[in-house]
Amino acid sequence: MSSKMVISEPGLNWDISPKNGLKTFFSRENYKDHSMAPSLKELRVLSNRRIGENLNASASSVENEPAVSSATQAKEKVKTTIGMVLLPKPRVPYPRFSRFSQREQRSYVDLLVKYAKIPANSKAVGINKNDYLQYLDMKKHVNEE
Repeated sequence: MSSKMVISEPGLNWDISPKNGLKTFFSRENYKDHSMAPSLKELRVLSNRRIGENLNASASSVENEPAVSSATQAKEKVKTTIGMVLLPKPRVPYPRFSRFSQREQRSYVDLLVKYAKIPANSKAVGINKNDYLQYLDMKKHVNEE
């Protein structure tokens, strides 16, 4: 009874062709085409460029005039660098603290989903008057924040 039984496991094959046929749903090319994120090359160019490199045509024509004194050139450079925007503002809002606890926030969201699209004189509001009044009170506090 001491016979050894050897079970061979099938080898893993990671080079499997896609099941949907000719094209893959998500590929590196699709990501590059549809991604809004800058590539590493673009980030490197942005980090290595000088501040005065991205000036508009009117500022560059002012710099090309030889008769302008150095003081006025310095003022023009300051004005153009102040007006420049190097990178766009982030789209994520700054986090804020709320007066509601986590439980109150969850109940407010539930009530908001329930009563946001129902008019105030609806019959559904009359059935759950306490919930609706609580929703209105919380809505007032949220609007104050």
